[in-house]
Amino acid sequence: MSQRNAPKGGLYARKSAMLCQNRRFGLYLDQRRRRVHQVPVESMPDGTHTPEDCADFIRQSCGVESRAEIDHNDAARAMLDRIMADYSKWERMQRQQKTEWPVSDDHLYTSEHAGSGQFGICATCHKGPTPEGHDGCLGTLPGPIMNACCGHGNDRQAYIQYWGEDGASGRELRGSDAVEEQRRLIAERGDA
Repeated sequence: MSQRNAPKGGLYARKSAMLCQNRRFGLYLDQRRRRVHQVPVESMPDGTHTPEDCADFIRQSCGVESRAEIDHNDAARAMLDRIMADYSKWERMQRQQKTEWPVSDDHLYTSEHAGSGQFGICATCHKGPTPEGHDGCLGTLPGPIMNACCGHGNDRQAYIQYWGEDGASGRELRGSDAVEEQRRLIAERGDA
């Protein structure tokens, strides 16, 4: 495919790029590979998967040559959603086990991290993620919400993704619409 005809990446391409830059996602892939292929930790220590390895994993799993293609391929988007859900489940288990990994707990999450899942302190609200892995300032929002991000100081980066009726991604709000909906949901929850 020529550069001129190459699809442009959107939300999913950005999500996958940010995921691949997350050192903890590399640790997740290290553990996953050891478990799936029964590889001893001595042969594949933590820190083996680089961001490039992570990108290769995403492309191969999603069946695309470029992460930009994910936004234009329903099956690839569904697979990335599954990868992110599996990774989020792993993160929750790590937090429950209070497993320590070589990633700074005081890492500040700014708007450039929006959409990557919060694993450090938000630079705006100065809260860490909830035990479930939600943005600290949002907490667990009521309703059929798949993902939400406060934007970490940039309202344009904020979003809410609702589950669709078929169990896949449904309605999505972005920017100021998402911020307004987040405020409404927090008020509905009753702890505003």
